[in-house]
Amino acid sequence: MSVGSIRGFTVEGIPFDAAGDANFNRKPTNVEITGVPTSGKTMIKRTKIVPVLEGVTLVVTESDVAALQSFSERLDPVKVSYVTAKGDRLRCIGAIQLDGYESEEGRLAIIVIPETTWTLFPA
Repeated sequence: MSVGSIRGFTVEGIPFDAAGDANFNRKPTNVEITGVPTSGKTMIKRTKIVPVLEGVTLVVTESDVAALQSFSERLDPVKVSYVTAKGDRLRCIGAIQLDGYESEEGRLAIIVIPETTWTLFPA
């Protein structure tokens, strides 16, 4: 598993600058496993979850914000990808949600919600 700053982030093939200190956070699975206590053996419960990508912080201009707002309001899914510090590219088709804009540093937080799962394209 590679660690370090994200090297690239795109929506519909358009590159956006990821903040150097952005800490992308995603669950690497589509299933959450929990134990449910019973009077006998523990029941194992598997619940399907959405492997959302959080912690996406982009350094943007006002025109970038407008483009991302347009993508976030689309009814059709968008193509999203990012490149890890090692050079691996992860891709998904899904939706983006704008989570907050900080004008002092031009930082925009977004959440990526994939329709299925993330696909890895190794470096």
